[in-house]
Amino acid sequence: MTWNHKELSYVLGEVRNRQGRLAGKASVLGIDFKKEAFLHSIATDIVKSSELEGKLLDENQVRASVASHLKINQPDSPVKDPIIEQTVKVTIDALSNYLQPVTEERIFKWKEAFGAAGKNHPSEAYPPKAHIQTNGNLHSAFDALLISEEFRRFIKWINAVHPIDPVIKAGVSHLRFLFISPFNEDNGQIARSLMDVFLSRADDQPQRLFSLSAQMCKQKEAYHHFIQQAHLNANLDITEWLMWYLYCLESALIEAENSLTRILGKSKFWEKYRLMRLNDRQVKMINLLWEGNLNGNLTSSYWANVNLCSPDTALRDIQDLIDKKVLYKKNRGGRSTSYELIEADNSLTRILEKSKFWEKYRLIRLNDRQVKMINLLWDGLDANLTSSFWANKNHCSPDTALRDIQDLIDKKILYKKDGGGRNTSYGLN
Repeated sequence: MTWNHKELSYVLGEVRNRQGRLAGKASVLGIDFKKEAFLHSIATDIVKSSELEGKLLDENQVRASVASHLKINQPDSPVKDPIIEQTVKVTIDALSNYLQPVTEERIFKWKEAFGAAGKNHPSEAYPPKAHIQTNGNLHSAFDALLISEEFRRFIKWINAVHPIDPVIKAGVSHLRFLFISPFNEDNGQIARSLMDVFLSRADDQPQRLFSLSAQMCKQKEAYHHFIQQAHLNANLDITEWLMWYLYCLESALIEAENSLTRILGKSKFWEKYRLMRLNDRQVKMINLLWEGNLNGNLTSSYWANVNLCSPDTALRDIQDLIDKKVLYKKNRGGRSTSYELIEADNSLTRILEKSKFWEKYRLIRLNDRQVKMINLLWDGLDANLTSSFWANKNHCSPDTALRDIQDLIDKKILYKKDGGGRNTSYGLN
């Protein structure tokens, strides 16, 4: 397999930057919040990876199983499902033992856990129709010996030390295993478990705070399309697959970062209001708002239905929170009047807008200085953005600062505010 390093270098750099930022935000989380984020991301990844194979798992049972393996106490845990238990064990193994070699025995244990091949020898486990490319030729006829040889070559390659970034190796190992497809089923889940191993090596920790499978599931058609296109490429050039995979990973990291920001906001909120007297209904609904489950549609009737209370009680609860500067009334009236958290609205709106901005401009080539300053603007830069401020912040010359700024103006990202000379300042379009 071959790929174009230059084409991938920019987006790989963005992914690595996102990984660092996510780790930074996770480091300031309390232990309980970090466990909750970890539990959520792993459970989501297991459910979505199974969904990509056409298997629908009960989310609550998966969550309870993951919590049990991670020794996280969960109230009202459902009865354990042996199939889910085995599936969860694979993910826990891939993450917890990410530094261990990936052997034939380990892969066959995963296969057995996913539901089938037992302890069969690889040559007995291959499907009646195999697709292997060797020396540029596509082999579509069944050939157990050929696949067995490819499988062993794969095991040798995956455990060898390469000068390849583990993020890239995760994408390559996923695709290469699917090219071989040594089993009748579950090849996709095993391939994604291999990705888990190398992405954990890339982070150098077993804690997973994002779900790549969830992003792939959102783009299921594209996922299968890029795998098929790579399979049909006679030159075995997998650059397009890796590019798509990296953008998918970047989206997963952005989503995880936004989720952690919400968790941090919730943590700070309760720290600020911990001495405020609130009833159980109010605490429950505030938490629902912070978790983003209401989409800004908290009405008095919804409050009454969730809390099994009268409309008058709901209105009194809400008015009390408005008086305490916790909620505010949105610009509507009558039965459709809805309410939102004051602090959440101020911080999360900017976060979501920032996320949409980077999604829109992710394909535009920007240098590190430009990315840094754009993020400063989105994070609420107190000072005016001038060319001299840019130069000082980036330790570059005034001419370089002006070229950076003009490039962003040309790309319709920045605009020049009214004024001129040395005091000229710039803002985001």
